[in-house]
Amino acid sequence: MEDYYKIMDSLSCDRQASVETLEAIEILSERLERLKQISPCFAAVDFSPEVKALTDSKVPVY
Repeated sequence: MEDYYKIMDSLSCDRQASVETLEAIEILSERLERLKQISPCFAAVDFSPEVKALTDSKVPVY
């Protein structure tokens, strides 16, 4: 849950994602991919456009 809160904190502020936020998104992305491999029920699950926008910037704030 800690990863979730890091991401939500970045989404609620008008600032660039921190290294911790980008790492949290990567961890959750890997977990989601594993779920998709286990069950087709997760095939349509994806991150929100806001989270995708955070990862597209890829310019972390230290």
